[in-house]
Amino acid sequence: MSENKDPLSEIVQFLNLDSRLDLKIIALDHVVGLSASREGVEALLKNGVILTKIIDLLDDKNNDIAKNATVLLVNVTASESGAKDVLKYKPSDHKDVLELLISVVMNPQKVNADAACMMLSNVTRLEDELDACIDVILPHLNDIINIFVNTDFNKKGCKLHYLAPMLSNLSRSKTTMYARVKPRAKTVYNINYRVVEPFLLFCE
Repeated sequence: MSENKDPLSEIVQFLNLDSRLDLKIIALDHVVGLSASREGVEALLKNGVILTKIIDLLDDKNNDIAKNATVLLVNVTASESGAKDVLKYKPSDHKDVLELLISVVMNPQKVNADAACMMLSNVTRLEDELDACIDVILPHLNDIINIFVNTDFNKKGCKLHYLAPMLSNLSRSKTTMYARVKPRAKTVYNINYRVVEPFLLFCE
């Protein structure tokens, strides 16, 4: 029976937010190494418990832990199957993964904001999940655009460049933006102008 035991289950206990830092670093480094190969990603996707732990570590108080956890999930979400799978999980303190990623991007003190942007770019490439992603992102859209054009927003050196492909992905939605904002009494013109206006300074 022990021969069939998932080896990843042995290190799950060290990937809690309150785990000892030295043990958490060792365990996470091992899992990050696995995520660098297709076989490793497939093994991670089969272990829902460990993915839940990694997602929670995106908001770890230790910067290195948070950054490595985000890089790992960038690797996992690089594939369509991985991106779909990650979207199913719910972090401990947020409604869903997208809300957690947005909170990281919108915090100027987060060292893992660039990797969070990469994850947002990866998951918004999924056509089947795009409308669901827009439902979560739309309430934060103005803030995200303002952050994107403010090149000095992040104080830890993150450039947030991957917000550009994320915004491009959102524009591919088959459901019109007007249909989504109409209940809020917004016009197409106002929405389009508010989205485009911050970019005009780059055209001067």
